Amino acid sequence: MMRPLLLAAGLALIAGAARAQVEPWPGASEFDRHRYDADRNLQAMEQRRRDADLRQAEAARSHAASRTAAARVEAARLPALPYPGSRQPAPVAPVRPNGGFPTSPPGGDVGQIDAWLGRPD
Repeated sequence: MMRPLLLAAGLALIAGAARAQVEPWPGASEFDRHRYDADRNLQAMEQRRRDADLRQAEAARSHAASRTAAARVEAARLPALPYPGSRQPAPVAPVRPNGGFPTSPPGGDVGQIDAWLGRPD
């Protein structure tokens, strides 16, 4: 007996809660219902605007924090090496005639070759 009574009371509460979502108060006129809905929609829009403002403020704060972190990383970098074109070239060794070999007197070796070729067999 108690169980059906509790079930009926629970269903009445659920039905009352569902009716309360549609009607602002018992006996409200059609105009009051529409005004209630308009107020509820206005409050929902204001809540969404506040949420959007909070998200925008969070985005601006995180953007500023990321710029600060990037500047900190740039400051911690090692200095760049100088460009190779800005350095002095290495000293060049002087060019020696004949590749650095001693020069032979002109025609001196030709006589030796002729003597070798003209030798008796």
